[in-house]
Amino acid sequence: MEILDDGLVGPSTYRRMLTSDEEDVEQDEVQESEQNFIVYNGERIPIDWPKVVLWDEPGGLPAKNYRNRMHKPKRDIKMFVNHWDATLSAKHCHRVLSARKPALSVHFLLDNDGTLYQCTDLQNVTFHCKGLNDCSVGIEISCAYYTKYQSWYRRHNFGERPVWRGKVRGKLLKPHLGFYDVQIQAAQALWKAMSHPSIGIPLQCPMKDGEMDTYPVKEVINKSYRGVIHHFHASKRKIDCAGFDLHEYLEELT
Repeated sequence: MEILDDGLVGPSTYRRMLTSDEEDVEQDEVQESEQNFIVYNGERIPIDWPKVVLWDEPGGLPAKNYRNRMHKPKRDIKMFVNHWDATLSAKHCHRVLSARKPALSVHFLLDNDGTLYQCTDLQNVTFHCKGLNDCSVGIEISCAYYTKYQSWYRRHNFGERPVWRGKVRGKLLKPHLGFYDVQIQAAQALWKAMSHPSIGIPLQCPMKDGEMDTYPVKEVINKSYRGVIHHFHASKRKIDCAGFDLHEYLEELT
């Protein structure tokens, strides 16, 4: 029987790690800036987004476990992989990933308010997408996934999340929580930054019959694809980020 994981950390880990209303959701106040950047092989890549926190800055969320490739040949980044984290906040996701044995990691965490955390230099290899880690960069977008947490977001003043019914591998999922507009805008800004000539990820996603493909893609799995993908494009066991139409939002950038 096919197993459908709700996200990178999986449903069982999520249930073990997630606390209830006592979960610490207090977010650091991130000062907005008109001139922000992300970092690839020590180079500052500009990003048109007001809230960016690097791993070595106050309030940063550094990756605990990654393969250090600094001072080695610049790695060829082919794909940008989107995940939802199935947790309540970027800080909580960071704790969940760090608590795994061995720890998992990701290059970016995107919080409920649109704050973007870079967790390590893009030159380093993080462990977020089996089979593609060496040639990809990944992001965890904060979203608890299950609709039962809608009231939690309201009570903690984040506001109502949209409810999606994403389709994966031809199957319509049960209603689940989607992303806030500010998170989508932050993701778009990051995709745009990833198309910088120094990185060169094309602003395209896997397509089929004029729409975003919702199946695993052979070219993704064999590492010949270049572009922006969802986790489910790389695995028949994953469903993130169903309902998030990459084609629609990438088109707005071109």
